[in-house]
Amino acid sequence: MTTTVVSSGRTLTGASVSGGDTIFVMSGGATVDTTLTGGPGYAKEYIEAGGVASDTLVGFLSQLIVSGGFAAGTVIDGGVCDVDLGGATSGTTFSGAGAEILSGGSATGTILGSGDSQRLIGGSAVGTKISNGGSQSVFYFGIASGTIVSSGGIARAQSGGTLADVTVLRGGSATIFSGSLLSGVTVASGGSVAIDSGGEIDLTGALPAGVLVRSGGLEGIGSGVTARGLTVRNGARLIVSSGGTASNPFIRSGGTIDFAGGTVKGLGIDSGGHEAIVSAATVSGLSVGFGVDLTVGNGSAVNVSVQSGGTIILDGGTVKGLTLDSGATEVLANGEHASGLVVSGGITLVVSGVAVAAGTKIDGGVVEVRGETSSSVIVSGTEQVLLGGVAFATTIDGGVESVASGGLAYGAVVSGGRLSVAAGGTATRVNLVHDATELVAAGGVISGGVTFGRASTLSVAPANSDHLTFVGFKQTDTLVLRNFKFGTQENLSFTENASKTAGTLTITDGAHQISVALFGQYMATGFHLTERGAGTAIIYTLPMGGHPLLAVGHG
Repeated sequence: MTTTVVSSGRTLTGASVSGGDTIFVMSGGATVDTTLTGGPGYAKEYIEAGGVASDTLVGFLSQLIVSGGFAAGTVIDGGVCDVDLGGATSGTTFSGAGAEILSGGSATGTILGSGDSQRLIGGSAVGTKISNGGSQSVFYFGIASGTIVSSGGIARAQSGGTLADVTVLRGGSATIFSGSLLSGVTVASGGSVAIDSGGEIDLTGALPAGVLVRSGGLEGIGSGVTARGLTVRNGARLIVSSGGTASNPFIRSGGTIDFAGGTVKGLGIDSGGHEAIVSAATVSGLSVGFGVDLTVGNGSAVNVSVQSGGTIILDGGTVKGLTLDSGATEVLANGEHASGLVVSGGITLVVSGVAVAAGTKIDGGVVEVRGETSSSVIVSGTEQVLLGGVAFATTIDGGVESVASGGLAYGAVVSGGRLSVAAGGTATRVNLVHDATELVAAGGVISGGVTFGRASTLSVAPANSDHLTFVGFKQTDTLVLRNFKFGTQENLSFTENASKTAGTLTITDGAHQISVALFGQYMATGFHLTERGAGTAIIYTLPMGGHPLLAVGHG
């Protein structure tokens, strides 16, 4: 093992360093045409601060360590060149597989080919050229600028690295991984640039076609930036800020474009893509197609058209000139309040969580209530009160109000339509005005009493010993007990109170029994049982005496 020290003022030319041997080039010293060939141990040459090495050949099991000095024209043939903090290289080339590792140092004009790699760990590289099979990887605050990636070459920014002003030629590729940045890029026809999950683009010039934003990637197009032909895939987001321009972007399923004050031209978007208006931006003339959703956040949408299968989500922004085709959906996000909406012709309105819709007219459409509605009017169509939803004082002139498990309809007024309560749903203080039907499934809840007008039907499948409260039940009305078997075992009885202003009707079929509190004047002989489908119907055939009183609250 031999150690050679090249001190200040000395130049060592044509030296051969074998395995286990070491050269130290000190400040002011120099080596020319050194050959490092390892085996069995490593052959090493250290270039200290102020030292210079020219035209060094770094062979197999060999290492050139540039520790603050300068190395020019190095040829790596299976070995490694380490460039530490303060060190620099220029014109490094490769004649066989090897690596140039920049650990805080800098490299200019490195040329990478098949099996060759340049790794920047906090260092900087300028003008690296990468051809078939070569690769450049930039980590931890490293910066590679002016890299040219030819066919088969690969450039990567990872874990905080930056690629700046990179040129990707036909067949070349560049990828920006999570936490890394692409700052300036030129992509030739057939080149590929990918922004992966968590990667970012920060551009100050024009971006040609060929940039792909993958899942979780973020592209910000700021003032003075023009981006052309971007493709944004699942989980990725394209942000077009004030002064920026995106020309012909394409949003794949699961991708998102944010309108943040910039200009978007020629937008294409797949089913499953997302659009959002943010940052107080105003966007006009959007058409939301099948499977696409537009969220209007802190901004404004003007003259928006939502086609069948498309969705618009109101989430803090404003909309003017909205057109909804049949099959379109409008969503009131949490915290939204809307009044006087008209839901017609196959349109769906979704009232989310803590959103509120007041005075909605439903004329052929569907309202899904997960939040709260008040004073809706159903002409035709459906109001669906879903889990957690509450509908106050809905008027059902036609169509249906359906109450799912966990939903509540309070004070519904039914005139010619139908109120349907599923198991676990609740209807409270219902008013069946005329030609009305209330259909309650087994496990559904009626509370607060039912008021009858005329020609109305309440159909229930009550649990044993249930208790109902009626006001105004008369000749034209019907109570249907769907789970009571009509036959000889069935019986009813009526007990009137002392003041003859109310009474209790009890019905049993031998297996079930319920009681009905009736407010008004009735005679026991007026009640009759009839067969209705697989169940039993109760009717009253005599004129009512006196006037019915208001029902008291009853669960």
